[in-house]
Amino acid sequence: MTKKTLLIAIILCWIFLFVCFAIKMFGGNWFEIIIKDEKLIYIGNYIDNNNWAKIIIGIISTYISIIFYYLAICSKKKFELLTNSLIGLWVIIATIIKIFTNETVSLILDGIQFLIIPYFLIGYKPRKKHLIIILAFILNLLFQIISLITKNIGIKFITNNILIALIFMIDLYIMLILFWLYSLYYKKED
Repeated sequence: MTKKTLLIAIILCWIFLFVCFAIKMFGGNWFEIIIKDEKLIYIGNYIDNNNWAKIIIGIISTYISIIFYYLAICSKKKFELLTNSLIGLWVIIATIIKIFTNETVSLILDGIQFLIIPYFLIGYKPRKKHLIIILAFILNLLFQIISLITKNIGIKFITNNILIALIFMIDLYIMLILFWLYSLYYKKED
């Protein structure tokens, strides 16, 4: 991607986020309507009661968010096939474990996913590069908090409906994509 293409993508992502935020600030309550829509609740409950559907959607959702997170940390456009396969394998295993265990195990897996695995992806690099992992982790938490506040659902929001959770994550995906685009835009040429 050229710098111009990256800049256009960054601007489009910011416009999308600004429009969502503006709608919320001027009284739009789409997110509240969404979580009360009976058809979405029904579809979400169907997925939640079908382990295979829950696993597949969980894997896809986790992979989308984690791949942009890792690409941003590494300032890469894409990973090699082996790295991508290993990340995919991790996502499959971690998602299945998370679905069939408790919140403590999920938090431990998230810690590994967001703090440990990136060290293996960047390899032996200067100390400054390792600080990016901590910054990325903090940014990811900040993105999640911003997402919750924007939707006016508070930090303690928990849903057992996977479809509603995915809808709530759209802006989080956009913020992770922005993080990745900025990492490419400001990447120093090797």
